[in-house]
Amino acid sequence: MPKILILIGATLILGSVLPFIYGAHWAFCLYEFIYFLNPEHRWWYFYVPSIPYSKISVIILLLMFMLKFKQLQKNKLIKIPQFKWFVMLLITYASVSSYALAPEIHEEALVNYFKLFVIMSIAYKVLDSQNKLEWALLAYIVGCTYIGYEAHAVGRNSGDRVEGIGLIDAPDSNGVSAAIAPVIPFLIYYFWLGSKKVKLMITIAGALIVNGIVLINSRGAFLGAAVSGLYFMWEMYTSKIKVSHQKLMVIFLLIMGVLALLVVMDNAFIDRMLTLTEVEDEEKSGSHRYHMWLTTFDMMRDYPWGVGAYGYNLLSPQYVDQSLFGKGQIYKSVHSLWFQALYEVGWHGFFFFMMIIFTTLKMAYKTRAICKKRQDIRQYYLAHALLCSFLGMLTASTFINQFRVQIVYWSILFIACFYSIVRNQENSEATLKESSASKLPP
Repeated sequence: MPKILILIGATLILGSVLPFIYGAHWAFCLYEFIYFLNPEHRWWYFYVPSIPYSKISVIILLLMFMLKFKQLQKNKLIKIPQFKWFVMLLITYASVSSYALAPEIHEEALVNYFKLFVIMSIAYKVLDSQNKLEWALLAYIVGCTYIGYEAHAVGRNSGDRVEGIGLIDAPDSNGVSAAIAPVIPFLIYYFWLGSKKVKLMITIAGALIVNGIVLINSRGAFLGAAVSGLYFMWEMYTSKIKVSHQKLMVIFLLIMGVLALLVVMDNAFIDRMLTLTEVEDEEKSGSHRYHMWLTTFDMMRDYPWGVGAYGYNLLSPQYVDQSLFGKGQIYKSVHSLWFQALYEVGWHGFFFFMMIIFTTLKMAYKTRAICKKRQDIRQYYLAHALLCSFLGMLTASTFINQFRVQIVYWSILFIACFYSIVRNQENSEATLKESSASKLPP
């Protein structure tokens, strides 16, 4: 049996036991890890018992949530604006079922979207402290590290790309790369402020993840990683909230990042990234995607209420210029989170989705402002890392269909959780001050 399976097996067993000992948040950590493992589609699946791993993790999460329900009342769903917009978006998605062009595909997508809503709602309730949230973030890093390992083990098996190591709901190379790229700010954060042991683990994880991004060779993911990582370091360099030698740390991190990239990148990666500037050559750059994006507006003139999941693909022969179809290609995909949302749920559903994005960004900046006011360096930069990761996710998702992919909503979840945690702390401190003041003599 391969050694990696012993490590995976031990992690799964430990992850299944910890929720019953230390709390429900460990069940969500287990869920994250299994999401990245995607056992049913790995080369080692025949070595392990054939059981529904993801479903088991969800059952454990639900069970622990019910057992600890009374204790998990700090994070109130109705107090975050994303919740109501998500509910309205879910209702809209359900209403589209009555006229979706691919009813069976849309119905399956609706069921999965509802499951996502339930899981994210429960996760929001169980991640009610900074310690619990950071364990979830570390589980995210572990999952991304595994993908980096898989990319290294499999190697480029499809031209200059790595295929066959995808996630449950993001099976292709672009999707899995977009999932691991936004972890860069968390790597920087923990390497900078973590203990020596954490620094060592993050160094190993970072090496595998960056190497994985290079091997998978997704331009959108590279842009997402660059946006999230550079924005985080820019804030480190320019912010008035800092520790000693912080600017030197930024310079060190930037130099080490460039050196690491120089070590792992090859000619195939360089050539592919250079096509980002060759927008006039659609064969090389893939920039013909903007034609598909613009075509969505033509489609929406005829179908303003949306066409459901896979609807764009079915309509693409009627709306997309035939010159953009490859040899033997029948359908085209829109390749964008934003335009996928638009064509699936129409203008009204797109508005609800944009409100989720807007309120999340507003919440992230507000959380950062609260931490700045409190002069809490660790919380301030954790809030900033969450914001940078979210922006990196949106950047990468701009070029692929990610509207219903779980990892996008994890970014929203983490920001909402940290906002509630910081606000709860602020309210507790205010209550304590009031209580102390009331005991003072007149």
